Amino acid sequence: MFTEEDVSMTDADEIVRAVSAEFGAEAAAELRATIEGGATPQERTRALGVGLGEAAAAVSFGWAVAQMFFDVRAKRRDEAELLADLAGGLDTDPRLLARLDPQKRLSLASRVLDNLLPKSFGRPTAEQIAVGKAERAKWVESFIAKRQQEVAISTRTWSDVKTRDFVGGATILLPFAEQEYWIVYTPIGWVPDASDGPDVVRVDVPRGFVTDLASVPWYLWSFLNKTGLYGNAAIYHDWLYWQQANPRHVADNVFERAMNDMGVGTVTRNVIYLAVRARGGSYWDDNTRAKAAGELRVLKRFPEHPTIHWADWKKDPDVFE
Repeated sequence: MFTEEDVSMTDADEIVRAVSAEFGAEAAAELRATIEGGATPQERTRALGVGLGEAAAAVSFGWAVAQMFFDVRAKRRDEAELLADLAGGLDTDPRLLARLDPQKRLSLASRVLDNLLPKSFGRPTAEQIAVGKAERAKWVESFIAKRQQEVAISTRTWSDVKTRDFVGGATILLPFAEQEYWIVYTPIGWVPDASDGPDVVRVDVPRGFVTDLASVPWYLWSFLNKTGLYGNAAIYHDWLYWQQANPRHVADNVFERAMNDMGVGTVTRNVIYLAVRARGGSYWDDNTRAKAAGELRVLKRFPEHPTIHWADWKKDPDVFE
């Protein structure tokens, strides 16, 4: 059950709100009764037997996510590993698998973590951010090399790459010198299936979009496979976070669905989704402020030399669409 050592009433209130937002007042009321009555949601839902409904399953699942969170938090402070442990445990209860579809489980878990994680982890240090940026740069270099091989272009380091060398339909990223910003060289996109519902939209990333891939939290880059299948999905996500034509949760849903279509494994997909739901808000807000200040991100002219920095290139308004 919830104990003083594991969870404060403030935390419990956040979990109740998360359940209510995803599954409605009935599920939230049952979870509140469980907390105040001192019985675990598992004990209450077991009494329902084969009649376990969605609301009751949501109560049990909300508890399971919170309990996993507190158990893992007690053992480590590394956020990437915590998310990995949580994501790996989301599909362990066969009764919940039968009653709650994967999207609802992910959505509920993300709502719980969105409120609990900020209370448990401080802001990253400058050194941690620098490590994250370096790992992200390594990932992009591996991503570029993989794409070059796929279109029969000889593999080179990005410091040797010239803009006009790239040909073919594979996803190509052209780097600026600081190795934090990359140009999408050819248009890419993704079309959802009709079954994905209204909160998943089509994505069309234009040629010339400058991405920093920062909508994926910094600490995940050292955790993720350098040539993972989620590469294109990360660019779609970055574009939607910049464009902001749809709410943030829609961009996150597109990320998860696109990763699924690209064959990304369930645990990796869940880790990334939970991370962007819990931590993507600050990056979304940064983009909102940047756009309000007049920043642009889609180029019509590309740099012709790999030593050019994004900070210098964007000073010229004539380079933008």
